Amino acid sequence: MTPVEDRAGRPRWRSVVAGVLLSVGCLLAIPATAAVWLDAVVNDTDGYVDAVGPLANDPAIQNAVAARVTDRVMTAVGGSGPATDRLRGRVEEQVGAVVASDRFATIWTEANRAVHGHVVALLTSDDDSGVLAVQDDTVTVRLGAVVAAVRERLVAAGIPAADRLTAGDADLVVLQSEHLPTARDWLARIDRLGTWLPVVTAALLVAGLAAARNRLRAAAAAGAGLALGMLALVVLLAVVRSRYLATRAPTADRDAVAAVYDQLTDPLRTMSAALIIAGLALALAAVVVLRLRRRPADRGPA
Repeated sequence: MTPVEDRAGRPRWRSVVAGVLLSVGCLLAIPATAAVWLDAVVNDTDGYVDAVGPLANDPAIQNAVAARVTDRVMTAVGGSGPATDRLRGRVEEQVGAVVASDRFATIWTEANRAVHGHVVALLTSDDDSGVLAVQDDTVTVRLGAVVAAVRERLVAAGIPAADRLTAGDADLVVLQSEHLPTARDWLARIDRLGTWLPVVTAALLVAGLAAARNRLRAAAAAGAGLALGMLALVVLLAVVRSRYLATRAPTADRDAVAAVYDQLTDPLRTMSAALIIAGLALALAAVVVLRLRRRPADRGPA
């Protein structure tokens, strides 16, 4: 037996190659999963709309929009004193009715579908569209269509000066963080490799298993490595969430920002959880088979 061979006469370099391939494959699984999420949720219009559509019924979004539009209305109407306070109560009632209605859900969905291309542009460059504004470290959704719907109700309810209300710049800040430009750079790089990363990752894992001297042990290691990689991704998402909520500007509603982040990243967390389960199942199955194979040898001849 030569120094480069094991007891069965198989070359040791296979173990080294298999270990490298499996390690790189498990590491690449992290950006590859993010790339799949980008393609399915961010780059795909239907996927994006499906992801953000439910936010129209989220209390955090509804409350943030209602507060921002009410402030816009009261600024347009003007005035002060007890009469203005009573007027604000009536305005809040009408705004709340609009935000809780199916019309708001429709406006929200149509607006997000219309600006989907600008959301994609967020990954690579600054953008300023009619409904979504992206500039440096701030992302805002413009609420002009909601203001227009509110104006109709205010006029019908006899609110003074409501007919003079214009859409104006009623913006809802949904993300504001000093880390946004850096995050956009990384997401842009992952997006450019999105087509190949999942394929390369799968090929590396398969090649690593094929090159391994003991494929069951390699499968156990690959499953455990994949689970650890996906767990790292879940932890990273939680860390990013905490950091950007902590660094948000006072103009950004915390609950609304958190709701948007959670809704958009929920598919990524779901994929990560599924891969964690799959990796652990693979590792467990390989370990069980290994032990079952050893039992007859451990018992010895009858």
